[in-house]
Amino acid sequence: MRIQFFLNFIRRFLLIILGALSFPVFSDSLVLSSFDDGILKVVQPNQTNPSSRYLWNQYEGDPTEGPDPGSEIVTNETSFSGGYSLKVTIDSGNAYTQFYPNNGSTWGNSRDYIDSGSWEFNKYNRLRFWVKLPPGVVKKGNGQANAHFGTYFRSSTGDTKSPESGGQHYYHYLNLESTGEWHQIIIDTHPSHARGANGGVEQGNREYPTGESNYNYFDAMTRFYFDLLGSLSSYPSSIFYDNFEYYEEKNPENIDQIYNLNGVYVPSENKISIGWMRDKNENSVKHEVKYSYSDIFIAGWDNASVAPNGVVTPPGWQGYNGMNWSTTDINVEGKSAIFIAIKPQNSSLFRQIRIPISGTAAQSLAQPPASFRAIIR
Repeated sequence: MRIQFFLNFIRRFLLIILGALSFPVFSDSLVLSSFDDGILKVVQPNQTNPSSRYLWNQYEGDPTEGPDPGSEIVTNETSFSGGYSLKVTIDSGNAYTQFYPNNGSTWGNSRDYIDSGSWEFNKYNRLRFWVKLPPGVVKKGNGQANAHFGTYFRSSTGDTKSPESGGQHYYHYLNLESTGEWHQIIIDTHPSHARGANGGVEQGNREYPTGESNYNYFDAMTRFYFDLLGSLSSYPSSIFYDNFEYYEEKNPENIDQIYNLNGVYVPSENKISIGWMRDKNENSVKHEVKYSYSDIFIAGWDNASVAPNGVVTPPGWQGYNGMNWSTTDINVEGKSAIFIAIKPQNSSLFRQIRIPISGTAAQSLAQPPASFRAIIR
């Protein structure tokens, strides 16, 4: 009993220190793709069509807004962390970048392709990645979205010749803008839309999309894609992706009312921008925004600072449920990172995103110090 008490005390102490240092509080994380091997991975060696040859590719056959001709390479031109990223160049149409785990005979799960480590079932509940958008991507108004992150799920007993046998196809809506900086996107288990459903219907948390209680959203996920909606401002245009990472969020985050969380810091403007989706049925519920230079789950909501213009009113109705907040009025000089928290006024629960301010902070977010990773589990 005394040993457990002592261990809990040490753990709490370390979490406080990590929060003060602005390190993220990780449980465990696994990198799906960092692209730092410098190689564009091949899944079907006998194929010449890039859309089926490569694990990551520009899908040119979009049936609704395509075709979207383009090309894909792993490059050292720019990266969020490490030395390489995925570069997709679009010749016309839009960016429709897919993760394609198909070896020609069967569809794998995305978890089969992690860069390293061992997958634990019913554990990982977030997928984070970073994207640098091509010029000319402008946010939509009235709560609309300009990008989709599409997901496919197959049950544990589903037919492996299908990416969605016993499962479903969902969409996570995003509203992004070109900044020239790396934009952080966090995909949780709350999709915006299900294929074939009414767009105004709230989907809710789909933690177990195949109905299997020990087989969660990311256990069941197979193919996924990132799709910008609408044409770009010029061609050819390039979009970059980096550091796709699964992790376990243990904090009591409010993903029922706040989902598809994303954010970016633009140093040239001292601008912090955050986006998320709200519950579609809460058309009049305002959301409050606060900030801190340490973890708000440790410090507490009441101890965080009220953000400038920190009350956000839903700009759209029902299915147009996008929310955005931005400011240039927070002085982040000398800071490595900032924590932004969002809470609906009818809830005591909130969500948080950590935005790197400096390059060092970006590296620490991508890979927390090894000595702490084992201790804070």
